Amino acid sequence: MEFSTDTALWNATIAAAERGVRVRVLLSGAWYAREENAALVARLNDRARRDGLDLRARLADPRGRYGHLHVKGAITDGERVLVGSVNWNANAVTANRETELVIDDPAIGRYYERLFRADWRGGVWTLPLPVLVAALCALGVVVWYLRRAVAFADSETDSETEAGTGAGEKRLGWSGERREDVE
Repeated sequence: MEFSTDTALWNATIAAAERGVRVRVLLSGAWYAREENAALVARLNDRARRDGLDLRARLADPRGRYGHLHVKGAITDGERVLVGSVNWNANAVTANRETELVIDDPAIGRYYERLFRADWRGGVWTLPLPVLVAALCALGVVVWYLRRAVAFADSETDSETEAGTGAGEKRLGWSGERREDVE
């Protein structure tokens, strides 16, 4: 479905940015909405570049913490939140029965703002493959080095002798590290 740039949501978003409001739009990147939402993101970002607006749009990573972004809403100054069911398409605002609720509460506003920032950053932390391989190799070296067991003893026993500690020696830490008893 082609997104019409003359819908109320498009107009309100552009108008806010033209008034100097910092606007961020995050749309679902799930497979079933990716094409339509990617087109809208491109149009919003093109308009922002062309007109010098503080407006950024992006798709939420479907590999993130959640499989898709289903929440709909807006946050104003971290104090007022609009939440509801309206999608960013022409049918949602003209042909569907949708609902929206405005909550004017700074604590709730801060909560939703934290959620939005986390979603904007993306819910998946990924490493480039070479860095991941290097980290796994380093971990392997550390595990190999630390493969020795830590054992502490305060007296000589048969088990210490069996473990390789001879008479007159005590285990100090890592197996294999011994000192002569000074007593």
